[in-house]
Amino acid sequence: MTNKQQIEQESVSNEFLSGSLNYLDQVQDVKPYKTHRSLKPLIVALLIIAVVCGGVLVVLDTTNHAPEETATNAPVAEVSDAQVQLAACLRTANLNNVEVGDPEFYPKLIANYKTQIACYDKFDGDNPEIESLREHLNSIEIAARDAGVSQAAIDAEYERRTAQIEEEYRQQMAALDAKAAQQDEETRRKLEQSDAEWAKQKAEQEAQRAQYEAQQRAREEAEAKAAQEKIARCNAYRAQYGTKTPQELAENDPEVRGRYETWQRSVERSKAAGQSDNVAGQSAATERANELKKQALSDYNAYNAKLQEKINYYAKLSLACN
Repeated sequence: MTNKQQIEQESVSNEFLSGSLNYLDQVQDVKPYKTHRSLKPLIVALLIIAVVCGGVLVVLDTTNHAPEETATNAPVAEVSDAQVQLAACLRTANLNNVEVGDPEFYPKLIANYKTQIACYDKFDGDNPEIESLREHLNSIEIAARDAGVSQAAIDAEYERRTAQIEEEYRQQMAALDAKAAQQDEETRRKLEQSDAEWAKQKAEQEAQRAQYEAQQRAREEAEAKAAQEKIARCNAYRAQYGTKTPQELAENDPEVRGRYETWQRSVERSKAAGQSDNVAGQSAATERANELKKQALSDYNAYNAKLQEKINYYAKLSLACN
């Protein structure tokens, strides 16, 4: 039901009540069947009950559909905390427990109107709905007095309803606190788990960093030691061999010199063996010379191999100074 429809229904109800009361003012008092009391109050009460029931339906419809209709018909707007609390308060103070024919009809109805008015006063004091609720409440209180309902019964029901609402509110808050505590505990557990994982990762990173630094120090120490040893080898090389090249050192090496001298003797022998005074001797001398040449070639190869070996050897030693 829209606000326009609610206003129209309330206006019709009020006009109906006003017209009925004016009509009753013109009616002469008559004697009832068993009492001397006028029927006017009874008829007034019945008319007020009819109007009140219409008002109850209006308020019920407003209470049950206000949030949905606001979301459906009104432009989309941000809902404030006060509006949320007002809706929750109105749900708690709903009129669903009021039924026509209930012996406590008036006290319950009055209590419900008062609690709803209290909701608006607390969370939305400028809402125009308050005035409508106050008018309905005033009509209901008049009807209740005409029906002979005592103010004590009305106050007792209002206090009971207020206590009930406070208890329901307390339970709701307790449930919210319990849920919040559960969420806090879950958040704390997740934070602790996250902290533990972070601490583990940090410890692993620290261990890896320490291992890397140790390896780096060992590498630097080894490089420094190797550099010092290289300097020492270079100094020893220069002290022993001076500035001679590997080729010069190899040629003057005793083993190479020995192979060289052996090769040279073989060459001299092969030259001397090739000479003879007669033809028969010349053939034997030539054969002998060829054998000596082969030996000289073999001695040369041995000399050259040893020379290359020593060149490489001295070249490696000279690397200490490179």
